[in-house]
Amino acid sequence: MDISSLLAPQDSTAADEALLSRGGSGSGRRTHSSSHTQTSLPTPSVVGAESTPPSNIRGAPLVNGTTTARQNPTTTVGMDTLAELASMQHHQQAARASATGLRSAELIDPRQLPAMGFQSMQACSHNTKRKCTPCSSLDITMTDAPSSEQARPRAACVSEEDQQTIAELITYLKSNLYAYESYVQLINLLHQGFISHVHPPATTTHDDTPSSFELLAELRWARELMAERFAAGEEIWVDWISDESMLANTLEENIDVIELCKKAVEDEAGSTRLWLLYGNWMRILYDAAHFGNKESLSGAQVKGTKPWTEEEREMGKELFSWENMLDIWKQGVRATRWRINDSYQVWNEYASSLLDDLKMAPSTAKIENIRAAFTDRLQVPHTGWDQTSHEFSMFITNYDNASYEETMVRANSLAKSAKEKYAMREMYELEVIRAIKSADRDAEWIAFTRYLEWETGQSRKKTDLQLCCALYERLLSRFGVEATLWEEYVYFILEKRVDIGPNAVSLLEILKRATRHCPWSGGLWSQFLLSLERAGKPFQEVEAIKHKATQTGLFDIGGWEEVMKVYIAWCGFLKRRAFLEKATDEDLDVAEVGIRSALEGVAELGKRKQGKDYHGDPRFRLESIYIQYLSEKGLWEEAREVWKDLVKDRGDSHTFWLSYYTWEVLCWGRASGAQSAVSANTGRLLPPPSYATGVLQQAVKRPDVDWPEKVQEALLDHVQIHDDAKELQEAVLLVRRMSKVVKKRREQQALEAATLAQSQEPNVSAAATLAAANEEVVSSTKRKRGLETDAGDTSTVKKGRQDTLVQIEQPEVDQKLPATSLMKRDRENTTVIVRNLPASATEAKVRQYFRDCGTINSIKVLLDGDGDSATATIEFESKDDVLAAQTRDMKRFDGNEIEVHIGTGLTLYVTNYPPTADEAYIRDLFKDHGEIVDVRFPSLKFNTHRRFCYVQFKYPSQARNAMKLDGISLGERETLVVKMSDPNRKEDRKGPVHEGREIFVANLDWSATEDELSQIFLKYGTVERARIPRKVNGASKGIGYVVFSSKDEANAALDLHLTKFKSRVLNVALSEPNPTKRQATTIITSEPSLGQANGKHSPPLPHHQESPMADTSTPPPQPSNHTTSSIKEKTLGVMNVPDTVNDARITQLFSAYGQLKRVLLRPDHRGAIVEFENVADAGKAALALEGVEIAPGRKLMIGSVQELMREKAEYRDGKLVPSRLQKSTHVKRPVQQNSAGRGVAGGKRRGGLGFKAGVRGVGNTSSTGGLKETDKDEGSSREKESGNIEARTGKPKSNADFKAMFLKQEH
Repeated sequence: MDISSLLAPQDSTAADEALLSRGGSGSGRRTHSSSHTQTSLPTPSVVGAESTPPSNIRGAPLVNGTTTARQNPTTTVGMDTLAELASMQHHQQAARASATGLRSAELIDPRQLPAMGFQSMQACSHNTKRKCTPCSSLDITMTDAPSSEQARPRAACVSEEDQQTIAELITYLKSNLYAYESYVQLINLLHQGFISHVHPPATTTHDDTPSSFELLAELRWARELMAERFAAGEEIWVDWISDESMLANTLEENIDVIELCKKAVEDEAGSTRLWLLYGNWMRILYDAAHFGNKESLSGAQVKGTKPWTEEEREMGKELFSWENMLDIWKQGVRATRWRINDSYQVWNEYASSLLDDLKMAPSTAKIENIRAAFTDRLQVPHTGWDQTSHEFSMFITNYDNASYEETMVRANSLAKSAKEKYAMREMYELEVIRAIKSADRDAEWIAFTRYLEWETGQSRKKTDLQLCCALYERLLSRFGVEATLWEEYVYFILEKRVDIGPNAVSLLEILKRATRHCPWSGGLWSQFLLSLERAGKPFQEVEAIKHKATQTGLFDIGGWEEVMKVYIAWCGFLKRRAFLEKATDEDLDVAEVGIRSALEGVAELGKRKQGKDYHGDPRFRLESIYIQYLSEKGLWEEAREVWKDLVKDRGDSHTFWLSYYTWEVLCWGRASGAQSAVSANTGRLLPPPSYATGVLQQAVKRPDVDWPEKVQEALLDHVQIHDDAKELQEAVLLVRRMSKVVKKRREQQALEAATLAQSQEPNVSAAATLAAANEEVVSSTKRKRGLETDAGDTSTVKKGRQDTLVQIEQPEVDQKLPATSLMKRDRENTTVIVRNLPASATEAKVRQYFRDCGTINSIKVLLDGDGDSATATIEFESKDDVLAAQTRDMKRFDGNEIEVHIGTGLTLYVTNYPPTADEAYIRDLFKDHGEIVDVRFPSLKFNTHRRFCYVQFKYPSQARNAMKLDGISLGERETLVVKMSDPNRKEDRKGPVHEGREIFVANLDWSATEDELSQIFLKYGTVERARIPRKVNGASKGIGYVVFSSKDEANAALDLHLTKFKSRVLNVALSEPNPTKRQATTIITSEPSLGQANGKHSPPLPHHQESPMADTSTPPPQPSNHTTSSIKEKTLGVMNVPDTVNDARITQLFSAYGQLKRVLLRPDHRGAIVEFENVADAGKAALALEGVEIAPGRKLMIGSVQELMREKAEYRDGKLVPSRLQKSTHVKRPVQQNSAGRGVAGGKRRGGLGFKAGVRGVGNTSSTGGLKETDKDEGSSREKESGNIEARTGKPKSNADFKAMFLKQEH
């Protein structure tokens, strides 16, 4: 144990210095640093579909200590020989390099690389054999760099633009060694160039041998450098292995590819693609050694490859044996066993190899081994189970036909559970496949998370832990840089105890992979340290992991809080280890030195990064651990000195003083326990806790404590219990005096805040502003108190809940309640503006920097006009979060001193614009008044008649300037309203319903008109308007609304309640406000219902509701012969419509393709129903509007009404949630009326698996959906037209009935 290493944890280790002194050449064979996870990386188009990494990927460092590759427990003698040979060859290479004084040609220092010079690197590597041995960061960064005077090589297969980009990326990486996205982009550009070089167009005549690629050395350097710092990921590993397989000539180079494969499957343990590459490459080398026909992994001969010598073939026969190849396939089957979707690929190769082996040398042992392998495989749920069963059947037929039936019955019985499990998950698997094929990362994330939520949410008996872990691994292979996902995986393993038992998952291996994928996550590093401690690992191993976490620039990438998490875990480990039962004095010394070194290291790091702005950890967590260590050691005075040192920086926090006080009380309690025996004998009272009293008195006397009432209350309670009357009286006087000081200070702050607010809001009265400011100042001096509430006192909680319910249900009753208590979200007061950010700042970095301040709802980053800086708007969940964010004002962010301001006065409330206005219209309207950050429309899910929006500007002056548009005319009917958004100034609702001037009339005669309805109510006063809502076909709904000029007239009209009018008795009542309007119906044309044509009437609505008093003059009913099926053919279900789009925009969009009859907005189903006048127009609209983007990122999908009604409303919690709706696979077109054969409208459609025979309709292949009212009136027209005997007679069909139906169809 080296205590000196604890004193300087940020310095390089002795091993690193020795490596540096050797110039990067080790004494033994070096291995690639272990990369243990699967991550989603861009795939070059040559290999597969290109994808973009998630926007929140952050470049992060990883320590390059000596990493020992994970040893497989089932290594064979042949594999051991292979490793020994590789080590021996590396010794020979190192000796040759040492003799010539040269360093590895492909190890380049990025900090010395010229922006435009690659020639020296290329010249050294083209004719040098490839050494795929990995290297440490010191190897890579400290070797000789090429001369900047050398000319850049001209790669014919790489465009001039791409070559320039490559040069710029390498230049950038010289000073940004941990820029993840830059590595990915550079590697993909170089790989695409390599593939274009190897497979050039037919017209190209350049040398296309793989080794002649001009930028080969750059490609190898970039891959090795990235693999040292990050997990390379499945895609990059696949490209890397494939490229090197084409470059390998000699036996030694082929062994290097084997090494790459081994490291790849350790890095991505469950990757089916990598295990296939590994096994297939071993088979290729086996064939080359035994038969001399070596190919590349693509299956083709590579130009420039040389046949092996006889000596190499003889050595290859020993290394690449059939047993070694089978062992690799066996390991692959074990690693991918529980991957339901694609594990069959590895299994098929393994099974095929086993059967080939049996054919070459049959034996009873091999037959039993294959039987056991198939039996075990059939008990695992997987795609291709039927194929596996068929292969097993063939195997038993050939080798044990006598017991075929018994064997297959037993196998099927054992496999019953596996088949059931697969059937339960098949729907989720298909959803994931569709999402991946759509290349929509949001849809893929949603599909996987829904699957995972279902998989892990089952009961304990039904939960399959292996399948859960495999699903986590699959999700992480696509989103490997999501630290929160890794944390969820780790917590799942701990909760379910998956790391214990016969099928245990290695938690340490998972944490090793997690920290490699997300080295910026202090939470993962701290879990790693804690798990190592629980596993009882040696101190040196825990120390090495701690140094890995802290020596890689964690502060620069992850932020301050992530660094603190690592140091807290480390210091906690040292403290606990020091007081174990078997601890020695040396352990105590190591703990003290380590904790003090951590304190000094954190302070030094903070001062170096933040300068004078650094004031330590606001929560003094490391100091608390040190104090606890000193206390347990009995060094009370030393611990008290630590508390006193903290007073300077933490004295304004009530939390600090209460913690200090609590510690003093504990010290007094321990000391009094030792004196209790003496006091009992002498009869003396124990001395009071004077130190604790002094702490509280000191806290109360400070005028800058953030919550003075809390410490005042603590002081009074303390002296009441522990001190005498004199101390109690003096404490009361002290609290009284300091309360006056606090009150005076708050009044002064309130006055200053009121003055500032009044200057920004000149229309608000000074008194109102002062009151609001005073309330804000009082609340701002108090921190969150939720954690300090007595858990046993439930009366307060219950009372608060009851009050909240009253406020929600009857907001107009209690006028004394502040408006803020009635709001769900207050963006104007929970938003901060961050200015002077560096131009390179991303949303992910800003979120990382401010995440400790509270819950962040949204972030927007805009580049300033000068291009050198950026401004961000951050919306938090509460005002307390905003106060915490303000503490970052004047702090440094990536070298820039940022400004943090509360985002009040930035947002305008805009209404009374044209109904068809969208975001582009609003932005164009306000573009001349400043830079617009965001335009927000309200959700129409609960009220489809809302028409307003919020426009947020970058600066308050711009918002005030834009208020000049208030009152301008936008047309004949609209006068724009623009006000400063203020949730506290909400106006009362107006209109006939809220003023009590509208009555609701139910049970109205079906033939009654608006004029007749007005006439019967004229005797009670002036009737401003009468309206009878109608159906799409023009029929009355049996209800009406009448608006009077005054409330008294409406009340008088209630006398007509239960009065007969024509054929029915009226029900009259005042209309009641109903804010929930989940549908908005726009009737363009109307016609009488089929029921009217038949002399029937539709029943009235059972209850009344508030009517949207729109101007709806209904034309007189016209006769019509439309049937239910024809209405369905003309009706479209429009899906994936955001709940912020109104019916006017839908009408405007679809009316361009023909005459509309009705538009029904259904935000509760994320869509709308659009009915046309004729089928042809509906067909044109369906074809033209499928996939049209109606809002950013939201493309329309056209289908049937049934499909629309299956969709659910969008869920909003204040954060952006992508739509879960999957894209339709095809456009459903309406059937033309004049078409022949199967396309005839109303014609019959053959039934199929899962579909009933029925009438075809627009976008409705199964077809019972359409207009609900019509369906109810007319019944099922499909049954009538298809000759459904049961529907006509009401009796079950007999065989004779079915025969009659078939005969009728034949004729």
